[in-house]
Amino acid sequence: KALQSAGFRLVLVTNQQGIGLGYLSRQDFIAVNQAMLKQLGPHGVRISRIYYCPHSMADECVCRKPSPYLFERGLREFQADPGNCFVIGDRAEDMEGGRRAGCATVLVGTEAKGSPDAVFPTFLEAAQWILSRAAQA
Repeated sequence: KALQSAGFRLVLVTNQQGIGLGYLSRQDFIAVNQAMLKQLGPHGVRISRIYYCPHSMADECVCRKPSPYLFERGLREFQADPGNCFVIGDRAEDMEGGRRAGCATVLVGTEAKGSPDAVFPTFLEAAQWILSRAAQA
């Protein structure tokens, strides 16, 4: 919520190979996301868009992270400057895709994965770091 209050748009980029493998339907994926948005809403958190790759790893598509495709699509659609954007994730694929799209990357977790610009154990600490960087700009 603090990031949103500071003017950041919150956008999700996710790989959902379960759809491509037939474990999860698109309708089920949408229902799960609607439930998540419903839980976030009362806290004043609004997700502007959810971009997802429904393909399996074997499909070798252009949109699956670590490809920057979905990140770049979001940047175009929101007319955002990647130099002012941050990718927060917990996987090396998140870091690589964000970096290839020109965004700063922040890894949340305790294991070093990829080559992020910063690593924090919690999302809250990652958000605080982003807010401090934005204040310096």
